[in-house]
Amino acid sequence: QQGWYAARQELRWIEQWALEYVYANGEQDMEYKVITTIQLAVLERCDEHKPMSYIIGTQPFIGCDIGVKKPLLIPRTETEFWAQWFLQNYVQPIQKGDAPGVNVPLRILDMCCGTGCIGIALARGNPNVQVLACDVSVDAVTLANDNARANGVSSLQYTAIQSDMFNAVPERYERQFDVIVCNPPYILMSEMGTLEKSVSNWESPLALVGDDNHRDDPLGYYRDI
Repeated sequence: QQGWYAARQELRWIEQWALEYVYANGEQDMEYKVITTIQLAVLERCDEHKPMSYIIGTQPFIGCDIGVKKPLLIPRTETEFWAQWFLQNYVQPIQKGDAPGVNVPLRILDMCCGTGCIGIALARGNPNVQVLACDVSVDAVTLANDNARANGVSSLQYTAIQSDMFNAVPERYERQFDVIVCNPPYILMSEMGTLEKSVSNWESPLALVGDDNHRDDPLGYYRDI
């Protein structure tokens, strides 16, 4: 029953996306084009196990529209839950003139940022926040910066840089962060074969398992932090 519900939800998502996509591009014979777009998307989803977010190209995340590209990790619902909790309880209440010991702007380091979803949502949720985001992947850094601009977050408030953990974090930032947020790789290489095909066939092992120094230690990145 849960599987049927999820399938219906995905089909509604495909239908809505196909309608918006076709009409936005002003295609001729729109009804036929919508039906064809839906059919192709369903085939990709069912036959190739392609994740919905890769088909559509975006993933909602705390009011943001986050662009996603293969093989970068797709933002998870669980990540959205804890990021929303943190935003509401700690980030949004920060205002200029707060009690001593609270820095304004609040400086946040978003480590292993991927698409940038966490840091962008936090920055977008409060203008008194500055985020430096880091990822070892150049493609992730490019996409994170693009996502920030697409969601109305300026480079003064959010910047992503390439860094293998803390290695390339500029010296001027050292010891100047109030908060570190991170959703690092935590899956063992031996577990990759047990994952759903929509994950193991499409998303980057680097984002799921990590590099060679961490593949046998799912808590290794937490220890580094």
